[in-house]
Amino acid sequence: MEHLNYSKNAKTLHVAFFSLILLGCCLVPYFWFGVVPIKSDRQVETEYIDVTLSPIMPEDELERDVLLEEFRWCRYCHVMQPGHPDEPGPSLYKIFGRRAATVPGFYYSDVFLQAGEDKLYWTEQTIDEFITDPQKYLPGNRMFHGPIFIDDPERRKRVINLLKKWTAEGSTYGKKH
Repeated sequence: MEHLNYSKNAKTLHVAFFSLILLGCCLVPYFWFGVVPIKSDRQVETEYIDVTLSPIMPEDELERDVLLEEFRWCRYCHVMQPGHPDEPGPSLYKIFGRRAATVPGFYYSDVFLQAGEDKLYWTEQTIDEFITDPQKYLPGNRMFHGPIFIDDPERRKRVINLLKKWTAEGSTYGKKH
């Protein structure tokens, strides 16, 4: 009889242990990448200001290199076209002139919510400052993985150029790459 109780207890412990392992495997990526696996029900309207963008530069060797290096890290979490609300990062579609933290349904960190309340708008300058060092620009935000510190101003310029190409309304640029 004692053997049966041990066996039953062992099974219970094993089930509990493996359930915790499975739960951990499911949740670790969310914690590792700093994202939340739920949508926000916060009501928000996407707000824009008029911004003047510098002319789009033609593709060159440096831009092709940036597309394969730095810009691919952007695309791991962000989409460049409308829709896709379930990505780890908010859509960057029509980012230029958009107020921070105003993509409906995205669960923003408190830091980004405050930046939006403080009227941070995404311009070439603010994006340049942000991708130089996201944690320095908005301390405590959840964007911290990958080589997102882009020290070289020419490479940052190319990331911004790619954003202009990929996120403009009606753009099909991303479908080519």
